[in-house]
Amino acid sequence: MVLSQQQRPQEQSYQLKQNPFSTMLSNFPFLQESMCIVIIGASGDLAKKKTYPSLLKLYEDNLLPSDTIIWGYARSKKTHESLRAHLKPYLVKVCGSELVVDGFLSRCYYQSGSSYGDIEAYGAMMKEAEAMESSFINPNDGQKRRCNRLFYLAIPPNVFGDAGTAIKETAMSISGWNRLIIEKPFGRDLESCDLLSKQLTGCLLYTSDAADELDGVDLG
Repeated sequence: MVLSQQQRPQEQSYQLKQNPFSTMLSNFPFLQESMCIVIIGASGDLAKKKTYPSLLKLYEDNLLPSDTIIWGYARSKKTHESLRAHLKPYLVKVCGSELVVDGFLSRCYYQSGSSYGDIEAYGAMMKEAEAMESSFINPNDGQKRRCNRLFYLAIPPNVFGDAGTAIKETAMSISGWNRLIIEKPFGRDLESCDLLSKQLTGCLLYTSDAADELDGVDLG
């Protein structure tokens, strides 16, 4: 069911950080557009200990578009509220303000599926995401903001292909760019790496500049 505006958590009032880097980036086009970040594998250790805390720091430093939503997808049965409760203990460790953490969590949503290639579940998630994106209006011209989507695969490499196929069929933005981030290791050896590359480029039609591998980052 699509969330109404009244059903969505309301962010409390607080001031996000202003630093030279965020000021320098303030005129970059992507910050004037909307962003839907989809974390595949959102209930796992990597997501709660690394991915969501990293996104929180970007949010706290004002380095995400003002119209950003973050959807988590995994096989575990969770609600939006239980995902937020699951993440919060890890987020308060990297942010000194509970108001900022709560504001970030108000942008986080969750969809479960029977597998990482569950087309029906991805479709339900993106239906709700698109309803939210439709409310993102540029105050300068009154037009709907361009909708960019970033897909983060925090899942084992053997299900990259299943997730990629589901993303291609249900989740690609038609008004903005699409990007894919993959955690290393990417395969066991050169042969398995080549196979995964072919699977992803085949099912997603991503070019090399739209897909990135990411080394693990230790947040301490």
